[in-house]
Amino acid sequence: MLENPRPITSPGIPIGYFEIIPPEILRPFVVCYWSSLVVGQRCERERRILPDGCIDVIFEGNEERSRCQANVVGTMSTSLVLREEEPAWHFGVRFRPGQVRRFLHLSADEITDGAVDLSALWHPAVRDLEQQILEAPTIAARIAAVEPVLLRRLVCCSDTSPYVNAAIAEIERCAGELAIDELGPITGISRQHLGRLFRLHVGVSPKLFCRIHRFTHLVKIARERPRIDWSAIASELGYYDQAHLISDFKKFSGLTPESYISL
Repeated sequence: MLENPRPITSPGIPIGYFEIIPPEILRPFVVCYWSSLVVGQRCERERRILPDGCIDVIFEGNEERSRCQANVVGTMSTSLVLREEEPAWHFGVRFRPGQVRRFLHLSADEITDGAVDLSALWHPAVRDLEQQILEAPTIAARIAAVEPVLLRRLVCCSDTSPYVNAAIAEIERCAGELAIDELGPITGISRQHLGRLFRLHVGVSPKLFCRIHRFTHLVKIARERPRIDWSAIASELGYYDQAHLISDFKKFSGLTPESYISL
């Protein structure tokens, strides 16, 4: 998930978001650990979460450190706007597309555009983990609490698909700019079979995943370039034209490109 947090009534409230790369053994499966924090007085705050093709485990707590809840948030097909009225923190584990079943025994499409309590998947051990995360004084301590669990489950489970992995690698190499029929010679299986495997391991169809991946690449470009020529970017990323780019941007973010960049 791509996050674009902003305070909407108290602009001076600091909002921190950063990512930490996991150890080498986990890097093929985990994109990053991440942390998000709002501190200060009670306020109304808006967080716009953008789809990125990933599934996250998210621990959420309040500033008073009196509660912690762990959820699995599925692959998103559109943006999610959250409004919070009190200071809060989030700590997450972001899984690479297609790799979540190594750690969580579920069909990814069961939680697409939704979430499930982590305890439903990891059972009683989750409550102990939530308490450890709640009591951890630093981000490093939170990572130290969750990482052994990930490593144990990585050893115990190996449910992945080489066909999905090969397709994702090609989609990422092309930044989402390819026709789905081009994946047939790469994977060696039918489009229908690949579609079923994608829903199981990724949560969305290969076509939608391509569009989401191209969108995330578009957002990255828009954030990095000081001056933006949307027409040129549309051509660069394989959109039909600027109108097509704007339509896709609104589909996945809920905003026009210019409105998003101005946040």
